[in-house]
Amino acid sequence: MKNKKYDICCVLLGIIFISFGLNGFFDFFKIPTTPRGDFFLGYLKANDWIYPMIKSVEAAAGLMLLTRSYVPLAAILLAPILANIMAFHICLDLVGLPFAILLVAFYLYVVYCHRDLFKKFMQRN
Repeated sequence: MKNKKYDICCVLLGIIFISFGLNGFFDFFKIPTTPRGDFFLGYLKANDWIYPMIKSVEAAAGLMLLTRSYVPLAAILLAPILANIMAFHICLDLVGLPFAILLVAFYLYVVYCHRDLFKKFMQRN
């Protein structure tokens, strides 16, 4: 299960999600978006709790991936966030779509490396 590709994917995903999660609180860098994307992100930021919650989960899951502790839990936490990132870039803002596809590819490889743990979720009782 542990190999160089797995370690690289975990570290890259960890760094990316920690930096983007903390960017939601401290605005280190500006993320280029279209006006429709800016409108949607402005709506999320105007909400009192949803945007900080999303960014907190991103940063926490990124830290779990970076330290490679509780990686399956981090994968479960990131699944809905990555689904929304893909939907956002497909529907509202095509600028970041290649980067989002790369994130999903890294994520799917990490999940594939832990496929035995996730098979239990797919079994019928």
